[in-house]
Amino acid sequence: ALWALLAGVYAWGGATFAKAFLPAWIVLWLLVRLPMDSDTRLVQNLQSIAATRASVLLHLMGQPHILQGNVVETPEKVYAVEEACSGVQSLFAITACTVFFVLWSRMSWWRSLLLLAVGWWWVWAANVARVVIVTYFNTNYDLPIDTGWMHDALGVALFGLTLGLIYSSVRFLWFILPFGI
Repeated sequence: ALWALLAGVYAWGGATFAKAFLPAWIVLWLLVRLPMDSDTRLVQNLQSIAATRASVLLHLMGQPHILQGNVVETPEKVYAVEEACSGVQSLFAITACTVFFVLWSRMSWWRSLLLLAVGWWWVWAANVARVVIVTYFNTNYDLPIDTGWMHDALGVALFGLTLGLIYSSVRFLWFILPFGI
């Protein structure tokens, strides 16, 4: 369907219109599901990484806990790092936002790939932070941040923070690697 869409755009407006439509067409490709169930494997890997790295940070913070698979157990409660907390939604949303920004600002391909890698790293860091924040504040301060509106607000705040950090990374990359390079 996406190839037919591009062909229709080309037939309707010619090469100039198709070239102008190309950034939007590339962003539409992000809607296509990954092949051969690789998205399920991606979610499982992200769950494992988030739980493992969060466990390391909780240990450094002195928070008593046990990690069993993708489950963080504290003396008070058990926290499962589920699919939603694995960060796959954030990963795809941040990827779409980053690709849109890259195409809008007309970055070179190598800068685009570098920024995408930086964006993925920030998503990973934000999802580890989410697991740590939920576990720490729910266990120590009895804040119900693991469910309801507080959990949703935390997700929105971390998503906004991630977008801000990606933009900050862009500005830093522009500083150390000027556009003439």
